[in-house]
Amino acid sequence: MRFIPYSVAGGFVAGIGGAVCLAAMSLMGGDTDWRAIPALVEPWALWRWGPGAAFGIALYLAIKRWGHPLILPVSVALAVGAFHLLLSVLDISGDEARVAGLLLKSTSDGSFWPAFRPTDLAQVDWTAIGIHFGSVCPLADHLRKSLSGDSRPTCLMLDFAAVSGFDFSAVTVLARFLQSANTAGVQVVLSAPPEQLRTLLERNLRPSDLALLRTEPDVDRALERCEEIVIQAWNANASLVGERRASLLERAVDDLERHLERQIRFEDLMDELRNWLTPCRYADGAALAGPGAPSKGLQLLTSGRASAHEAAGRRFRQYGPGDAIWPADPSDEKAPAVIADKPCETLVLTPDARRWLEMNEERLALKLYRYLLARRFEAEPNASRPE
Repeated sequence: MRFIPYSVAGGFVAGIGGAVCLAAMSLMGGDTDWRAIPALVEPWALWRWGPGAAFGIALYLAIKRWGHPLILPVSVALAVGAFHLLLSVLDISGDEARVAGLLLKSTSDGSFWPAFRPTDLAQVDWTAIGIHFGSVCPLADHLRKSLSGDSRPTCLMLDFAAVSGFDFSAVTVLARFLQSANTAGVQVVLSAPPEQLRTLLERNLRPSDLALLRTEPDVDRALERCEEIVIQAWNANASLVGERRASLLERAVDDLERHLERQIRFEDLMDELRNWLTPCRYADGAALAGPGAPSKGLQLLTSGRASAHEAAGRRFRQYGPGDAIWPADPSDEKAPAVIADKPCETLVLTPDARRWLEMNEERLALKLYRYLLARRFEAEPNASRPE
């Protein structure tokens, strides 16, 4: 401050003081336009701004004379109290004082700040406050540790479906993590990122890093992209294919054995039920069950692949050979739709055939029900495998 010329500092302080004086005159009801200066000395105008100007001058002289820090707050409190006491003695209500111009101009115009009540707390968007206390930094630190470990992942997926908001600092942290991931050779896939986030990442990332980033509209597509990245990385290193296959077989041998046993039971069961099943064929994209599809009965998928989609369009399950597709009410618009991913073949057990089996082939019906429930029993923890 000591290197600033006195003329500059004095002009700055004088400008602020002049602006404060003009604002004070405006609040006291005085017209600050230079063409209205003669009107300020009229009796009705002096009555409005004169007491305030006199109080300000007296307060300034008192502070210069004694310099005590309590002079300003105590004087203002006493002046406000005396003013309202005088209004009460003269039996002048607040509305009458406002009409007569005895209040500050902002209050005389009725532009009060709305009172804040406890009921207004329900209108506060608390999630907006939580944006500034998010968990992007701990998340980025946790993910960054995985980049330097021995078992470095091939790709990472970040799902933004449940993200309610973000600020610029969060985008900066995320951009730095994406750069670290690209440097470590780990590909990142973003699921359902908001448009604003993608725009900010384009501004914070280098073109080379942005070109490696993959975005998908939902978590299902993002998982598919991650699977493709893993398969490409698997095939890229031909020297380790044999070792990796042996390791994968060692880990998945139990699951493969259970799957093969289940397929054998399924094929044997289909041979026994052949006389009561009706074959059906579906083209790619055809509806097997759900809204608009005829309810034929229980369908047992023998070839092809199909997916179940929610009413909003999100896929939540896939069906393969050996899976059962249960019928749904065609008029229920909220029921999930099962769509063929490629040409499919099914064997349909109609309600009439099912009832006939229950009445005449009880053993075969129980075998079918046992097969339908076996997969669910196997998924339960510590459940024993059915014989």
